[in-house]
Amino acid sequence: MNRFENDVYIEGISTVLGQSKDLKEAVKANEYSEEEYVANALTHVSVVEGLYPPELAVEAVNDVITNVSRTEFIRLHFHASTYFQGQDLWTPAAYIQNESLSISVPWIEVDQKSNGGLAAIHLARQLLSSKQQVGDVLITTAERYAPPGFNRYRSESGTVMADGATAMILSTEKSPLRLVDSKLTADSSLEPMYRGEGFRSASQGGENALDLRQRKMQFMLNHRRDLDSISARIAGGLVDVMESLLSANSLNFSDVSRIVLPNNGKSVYWWRLLEQKGVSLSRTTWDFGKSIGHLGAGDQAAALSDLLSRRSVSAGDYLLIAGSGYGFSWGAALLQVEPSYDGSAGATSRYSVAQVGGQQ
Repeated sequence: MNRFENDVYIEGISTVLGQSKDLKEAVKANEYSEEEYVANALTHVSVVEGLYPPELAVEAVNDVITNVSRTEFIRLHFHASTYFQGQDLWTPAAYIQNESLSISVPWIEVDQKSNGGLAAIHLARQLLSSKQQVGDVLITTAERYAPPGFNRYRSESGTVMADGATAMILSTEKSPLRLVDSKLTADSSLEPMYRGEGFRSASQGGENALDLRQRKMQFMLNHRRDLDSISARIAGGLVDVMESLLSANSLNFSDVSRIVLPNNGKSVYWWRLLEQKGVSLSRTTWDFGKSIGHLGAGDQAAALSDLLSRRSVSAGDYLLIAGSGYGFSWGAALLQVEPSYDGSAGATSRYSVAQVGGQQ
């Protein structure tokens, strides 16, 4: 007997972003490398001042429950993030609930770094589609890559790290966007790339920014002969999980209208791999991502809310979202816009992108 008998829908998504900073200005101020600016082709980054990640998530939750009005049905809360949430040895998910919901439900923090939001979607789908009905699931993400602990332009390569939060509600109640299927994969042999040379007795103090590039460089020096293979495995992992999910649903890339990818620069190898598969930039969310920067665990939810709020999809369209996280892990989810979707204001108001201090 089939364990997966319930259809699952993304009932609403809200995204909260900061002020948009032109990366040309960051280059002029010697904050961002001109060479990387050209290679990555990113244009702007979302920057938040004065609010911490969980506070941004509270704003996103308040927004999504205003549009959906179903908080009494929420039975579980996943929170995903990649970086410091405002306090050591603390529970940001509990804070987000306490400050935004009128109920308390079990919460789980999902740590798959930039694949965390997608991993939470996969876990929620598994629960909601099974016979064990759990009620609606809330998924939040929140990031702020603030100095002195993190340099959004230099701590990592291949992208610029962005501030923002998302809130998503998954439900078995019919909505414009159906979550058809999802999949997670991993290759833990790549874990050393972001570990560095050893362990520490305590977390790094905030005086010096994290240097993830140095960790990667040391790993590459230790694996000089395998660099091409390693690069292909990392980028290929993202493409492979998408292809595997599509194949399981008797689909190909050509059957998908829009593809949501992490907000990484053009120097990242998977863009070339996808081009070889016939996936042009115009079919992806590149234009949105290049103007926002990498929201850590929140890229997928933010891009989806942008697509729906701008009515950039049509009834019956298949959408494919994908994620990649340190470790390494990859995820993909297949969605379909319901045939009844008409792009009306009522259908799109469930999905919103807002800016701290005003509409974007």
